[in-house]
Amino acid sequence: MPRTKAIFFDLDDTLFDYTNSRHTAFRALRRKFIELSGASIEDMDSRWTKYWYELLPSGVIRDSSVIMHMRRERLRLIFRDYGTMLNEQEMEHVMRTYTENYDTSISQVPGAGNLLKEIKASGISVGVITNNPLEGQKKKLKKCGIEDYVDILVCSGEVGCSKPDPRIFGLSMDRIGTNPEESVMIGDSWEYDVVGAMNSGLRAVWFNRFNLNRPEISADVIEIKSYIPPETVLEKLGI
Repeated sequence: MPRTKAIFFDLDDTLFDYTNSRHTAFRALRRKFIELSGASIEDMDSRWTKYWYELLPSGVIRDSSVIMHMRRERLRLIFRDYGTMLNEQEMEHVMRTYTENYDTSISQVPGAGNLLKEIKASGISVGVITNNPLEGQKKKLKKCGIEDYVDILVCSGEVGCSKPDPRIFGLSMDRIGTNPEESVMIGDSWEYDVVGAMNSGLRAVWFNRFNLNRPEISADVIEIKSYIPPETVLEKLGI
């Protein structure tokens, strides 16, 4: 097997702990708005994901205003499901509460920074490939304290194609200077990260910290549930 020269990561729920920030914002909404006081985090999460797919544009998300619109609409629909139709003033209050708590709780997935540090110390380049606009993803890397470990950040909103499209993987490898045999992709989404990487010739690694069922039992894909300790992860990757 050729020596690994680059490891690419997804960002949300792979390096940035999106679930923690989302749940922190949900808990703040439950405390502040009596309409949601009886809602479980699990149910809010389920509705959040359902409406994400319903509202997701068919094309590439190029601008953060689209992300904010989708956030606003999902919150409006969740409140509707619990029996409240929000007026514009109430909607602004809900958006402000969610966004403030989400932003102040942005943090890295446990162990992510130390793993990136060890990868860089091994002489391997690090890239991030993400299906979001550039501005918001750069902010996450900075707030997570991991931007200095990342050699390239490739965002779908910048390049005009999204995972699992092989083009975004190809563009990423071109930028970092590797070929598929020398590259690894680590991500939490089986559809976008794992299948996308395999179809592009990269070695795929599934980051499965929530112990989800493996979609394809026969697939030759390494599975990682935690970045702690980093030595164990590097051993699994053959580094």
